[in-house]
Amino acid sequence: MRKFLMTASVFAVATSAAMASTQSVINSESIVFNNVNSWDAQGDLDNEIIANTMTGGFTANSISWSGNLDNSTGNAATWASEADILFNGPNIVLNPSSNGAAYTPPEPVGGSTTLPTPFDPASIVSFEFFESFDDTADAIDQTWLDLTLTFEESVVTNGNFSAGALSGTTTSLTGNNVAGGLDFYTFTIGGAGVDATGFLNIQTYDIGGTLIDTELGLYDSAGNFIATDDDGQDTALGGLYSMLSFGASDPLTGTDTAPGADGATLPAGTYTVVVGGFNTLFEPNINDIVPGSSAGDYGIDLTFVPEPASLGLMLLGFAGLVRRR
Repeated sequence: MRKFLMTASVFAVATSAAMASTQSVINSESIVFNNVNSWDAQGDLDNEIIANTMTGGFTANSISWSGNLDNSTGNAATWASEADILFNGPNIVLNPSSNGAAYTPPEPVGGSTTLPTPFDPASIVSFEFFESFDDTADAIDQTWLDLTLTFEESVVTNGNFSAGALSGTTTSLTGNNVAGGLDFYTFTIGGAGVDATGFLNIQTYDIGGTLIDTELGLYDSAGNFIATDDDGQDTALGGLYSMLSFGASDPLTGTDTAPGADGATLPAGTYTVVVGGFNTLFEPNINDIVPGSSAGDYGIDLTFVPEPASLGLMLLGFAGLVRRR
């Protein structure tokens, strides 16, 4: 949902998709497990520990998984989310399923996790299969019918989009941010820029896809930091989304951001707003931004109105501030 100023004649809305950040796997190596039992709590002598020799030769920075669980050979009340795997390289616990309820087998799993310290898997690695909650001591709780663990080296390509010149319009774009990725939107504002009576509003919002905790950073044409926001969008409009506001006459703000919160004025020129996931660090120079880990879909509105707010409101007539999904 978002808020925007609407009029049939002087305030248009242009909508399009953006070039979002992407993640591509350039190297990978998989291990396949079949009919591996998940017994007791971590470290119990009953647990199955399986070693594998990997070829490696690349820097793995994530692990993905897919497969199926079966609880029919053990406690029928066990949860899929209790079937964990200790990767005894960097000692990382993998939790393939989030299903915290009794299930009818087979229970499919799929997902991935980022490795805190990338490494070359060219070595003997081992995995301990255990239960985070042991329903029955010294008994099989669940069985991995099949499980594929894939060590991946992936690269992130940031998204870049030109929003063009803003003037009396709302430019609405949709994007998708991957973990470790950034989306750059470049635009220009002309005339006198934002003065005492005009405004610039930039906001992200939920578009009904995968939720993301966004953060915004604004930079000038030389790449110098101007402003940032985290969670400034109205809680009622998404909660974890963001908003930047320049100009005290900005009518698009809500309860979480005051009009002109990021500056009463802003000179005419070319700017870049950067969308990142939590916890992005917006450094003094645009080339030094450290991307965050939150990922998902979002919409972003860029609205620049250079004319006096009072004149704009007179021209709008019956138009008003509305909310739209």
